[in-house]
Amino acid sequence: MVEPCRTVETDVLVIGGGGAGARAVIEAAKNNVRVTFVSKGPIGKTGLTAASGGSYVVLESPPGEPFEELFREAVLKGCYLNDQNLLEIWWKESRPTVEEFKSSGAKVTENRGGGSYRITGSEMMSAFKTDITRHPNIRLVQDSIVTKLLTHNGVISGAASLDLASSEFSLIKAKAVIIATGGLGGLYWPAEATPLGIDPGVTGAGHVLAYRAGAELVNMEMIMFSWIPLNPKRVFACRHFENLAAAGSKGPYCDKDGKTVISSEEIETAPCGMGSPDHYNPYLMRRLAEEMKKGPCYLKNVAVKPGQRRSHPDVDEVLKLDMSELQMVQVIPGCLTSLGGPRVNEKCATSTPGLFAAGEVIGNINGAFRTYMLSQIIVFGKRAGLCAAEYAKKADQIPTDVDKVMEERERVYGFLKLKPDGISPVEVKKKIRDLSMKRLYVLRNRDGLMKAIKEIEQIKKADLPRLQAADIRKFNLEWLDCIEVPVMLDAAEMIARSALFRAESRGCHYREDFPEMDNENWLCHTLLKEEAGGMTLSKAPVLFTTMPPPVVENA
Repeated sequence: MVEPCRTVETDVLVIGGGGAGARAVIEAAKNNVRVTFVSKGPIGKTGLTAASGGSYVVLESPPGEPFEELFREAVLKGCYLNDQNLLEIWWKESRPTVEEFKSSGAKVTENRGGGSYRITGSEMMSAFKTDITRHPNIRLVQDSIVTKLLTHNGVISGAASLDLASSEFSLIKAKAVIIATGGLGGLYWPAEATPLGIDPGVTGAGHVLAYRAGAELVNMEMIMFSWIPLNPKRVFACRHFENLAAAGSKGPYCDKDGKTVISSEEIETAPCGMGSPDHYNPYLMRRLAEEMKKGPCYLKNVAVKPGQRRSHPDVDEVLKLDMSELQMVQVIPGCLTSLGGPRVNEKCATSTPGLFAAGEVIGNINGAFRTYMLSQIIVFGKRAGLCAAEYAKKADQIPTDVDKVMEERERVYGFLKLKPDGISPVEVKKKIRDLSMKRLYVLRNRDGLMKAIKEIEQIKKADLPRLQAADIRKFNLEWLDCIEVPVMLDAAEMIARSALFRAESRGCHYREDFPEMDNENWLCHTLLKEEAGGMTLSKAPVLFTTMPPPVVENA
């Protein structure tokens, strides 16, 4: 039986329960519009912001240092793929957002040297959750997912959503939609988005929603990897111990017999795109991936003292971590973050009218390297909320196609129908992750990328029609997995096609068959769009406002 469809009317719809989405909701509500906030889980306990232990960095220079140095660092590490108008906004608006946190009562600690503040993700989300309750014009819809964005003549008109708790399907009529769904680390294993094997559902949903709604996506090949401890599994949760983090960025690394395979000197003197090596070193990731072809790699003699400050002080109490286990830690490059996604302008608006984006899902801020993510998601979350509210005030509600809504409902409920040759979505998810780790990982080449595209097409053809879940209508995670599988396949295909298109190496994107950076031909965004039901790729210019690109010899 298909449940009846409920209709909800709102001005601004925000999708995604992390920091960017929460900040967008609050800002939109302050501007006197009706806001609907759809989150896959409870606010404060879903998304990746709450699990973050990093620092909130204000992009202003410490005394005696010019701002130009910080801007230059971001552009160089981003290998000139950052749209610099967005970097300028980020710098100008990062300081006021810290002051907001201070006034809200959140615990804010200034780090030595200035320019950096320690605000954990859980502190952020706690402050946001409290603020959300103060606005009666916010409709909070938790334990729900948006499965499709609706458009009419290319303009956003709303969305279709499923309540995971009640199985109720809804049509949400909205004048503006903000995507704040984070990245796509769930396509890889391991990833910082999947601690201790727990699947947080970071599947690239926002990227795919935007793509299917006609928005332009840029630089989808840019996936940033960072070393992650694997031995033992419990150490995985200790990624942010101070000494462990420092040792990981400096090395040395050894094989199973303790023989050094990557020296500290090699790491310190390594080329790293146009910027210098640091904690997230693309060169180190390449070397680790190369050595892993021969066997496992280890980081040894990592000294962590009891009581040492770390992101989650209760971690060894909960996990019963034995410090002796850090004498020989197996490591692997794991997905840290995605850098590509919908291209936005200064108002966080995508190329689809009425559709905005905020946070990690945005594709044209970081270029080929990510820095200071916590401040970024808050700055652009606030800006997206403000600009979406202003847009909604002036816009009329666009008509929604009821037939499209019914078609989407039938698709979603179709997963609950038993098939003669049915297949578990968990099995297909594993196929996608295995494919990503084999073909879309740190080391890439034309042959592997072509095989990835072929394998993705085969999974779509052979497995998608067979996906099925038990007909359980409340918190059916298998049903959710079925809904996420097509999303993951589209996201994987975007990465593969974009990586194949960019025939060079730049930042975190490395092609073994094109190992050098090619500014003459590839100092540009890769632009991905849906046309005639398929993915098309082209080049798009990067926006330079303050720091011009390097002069190309013989250009």
